[in-house]
Amino acid sequence: MYGVLLSRFTNETYAENKRYKENNNVKCIYGSTLPISDNLPMIDYFVIEMNNDTNKIIGIGLIEKLLAPKVKIYSNPYFNRYIYKGNHYFPIQDNDIVLELEKLLFYGKTHLKRGGTTLFPKKLLKKIYLEWLINLLKESVKV
Repeated sequence: MYGVLLSRFTNETYAENKRYKENNNVKCIYGSTLPISDNLPMIDYFVIEMNNDTNKIIGIGLIEKLLAPKVKIYSNPYFNRYIYKGNHYFPIQDNDIVLELEKLLFYGKTHLKRGGTTLFPKKLLKKIYLEWLINLLKESVKV
């Protein structure tokens, strides 16, 4: 089974992340100020990339809950404290689910724009979102 994490970016931190991935031939990589909790039972996590400057979902990565060696992704060293890598990345194309997720993540009293890398709250995670993420993975493996 998979868990779902949220990773927040600004235009600047997203550009730094993208530059690192391109220069180092990495599918997806995330730096975090805190480690993923050992109390979380899942091993594999989808990471929904949120751009807080544009209020858009910009991509989805798939990582394992294993720390990668420390590297410098971001100019702010605080964001490079805990590094997680993955071998799958899914660019985002607008569809009804993405638009619904963006509304949930960026707007209203339950918006999720605060924090670094956090777990997607269970009370807000609909089954259809998880099924959509798993289908993204299945489609990428077929290719």
